[in-house]
Amino acid sequence: MPASTPPSQPYWLRTEGTVGLFDVDDPSLIGRAENPPTFPLEYVFDVGGQTLVIAGEPMPAADPARPALRRRLEVIAPVSLRFTAGVRLFAPGAARPVAVELTAARARAAGTVQLDAPAGWTVAPASQPFRLAAPGEHARFTFTVTAPAQLATAPLAASVEINGRRFNQQRVEIRYDHLPLLLLQPRRAPRRCRSSW
Repeated sequence: MPASTPPSQPYWLRTEGTVGLFDVDDPSLIGRAENPPTFPLEYVFDVGGQTLVIAGEPMPAADPARPALRRRLEVIAPVSLRFTAGVRLFAPGAARPVAVELTAARARAAGTVQLDAPAGWTVAPASQPFRLAAPGEHARFTFTVTAPAQLATAPLAASVEINGRRFNQQRVEIRYDHLPLLLLQPRRAPRRCRSSW
C-alpha cells in the first residue's frame, strides 16, 4: 500500500455530519453497505474463449470456530490515541494536567505526541517523544495545560507524528459473534476544556 493511504473508516463516518445526517464526501459511495476494497483484486478466467472477470479482495484465513465471519483488509494507523477523560474544568489562568494514552498497532512505533490548543491556551511541553516496542503496548503522556485569564471553552486535540506523517485516530473495534468485526478509526474527538469560576 502507498504510505499516503489514509486509515480505513466507513465512508459515511469520514467527515463529521450533523445531528441525524451523515456527510459523505464521495456521492458515488452512497447506498453501498461497505467501503470498496482497500486493495482490490481481479480474477481473470478464459472460459470457452470468453473472458470472465471477478472482483475480489484479499481475505485472511477464516477462524475455524466461526468460518462465516471473515475480516477485511484494513489500513490502520500505527498508533491510536485517547484522552483519559472527556471534559476538564479550569479556573481562569489556572494550569491542570491532561493525559493522553497511546496504543501501538505496529512494532517499533516511535515519534512524538503533542496537544493542539487554540489561541490563549498554552500546553507544556509542546511535544514529547515516544517509543512503543510491540503491538498492543500502551503509554500515557501528561501535558500541563494553562487556561486563558478570561472565561472560555476550547477543544484540545491530540496527535502523533511518525516518519513525517501525522495521525490523530482513535481505534474502536465493534465485535459481535454474528457479525464481521467492524473497525472504526475516527479522528480523535477533541477533549473539551472550560475555564470557569
